[in-house]
Amino acid sequence: MSNKKQKDVLEIVIFSIGLLVGCLAFIFGLITCSVESSYFTEIQWDARFGADFYTYSYDATKTAANNLVVVADFCEAIKQALGVILIVAGLLIILVCIKNIVTACRKVEKQAEAPSSQTHIAPVVSNEAFESYEE
Repeated sequence: MSNKKQKDVLEIVIFSIGLLVGCLAFIFGLITCSVESSYFTEIQWDARFGADFYTYSYDATKTAANNLVVVADFCEAIKQALGVILIVAGLLIILVCIKNIVTACRKVEKQAEAPSSQTHIAPVVSNEAFESYEE
């Protein structure tokens, strides 16, 4: 196999691996976007306290819990955005790799159809060789 043909076959293998990576990115993006969160975004506060000390502790706990919900909502938004980015990147990788695989396959086909330079070399024989054979 010629060096150029090996290079084209190697390109096909590399782009096939890229195609697999693109498919995995697309699948992981879909999974990331479709998974629902298991936390509650609304916290019910029904407790009542009469003393000031407990009231301040209660307010601090309520504020901390509400802040955690805000952080969890923000993390969920980031997760959804990353899922969309993975889907788009996966689709782009898939399209580029398919295009490059088709191009590389066409190169290999053209090389297979083209006659090799070694098969069409005619032997060079001088006229003296023919003359000496006839005698």
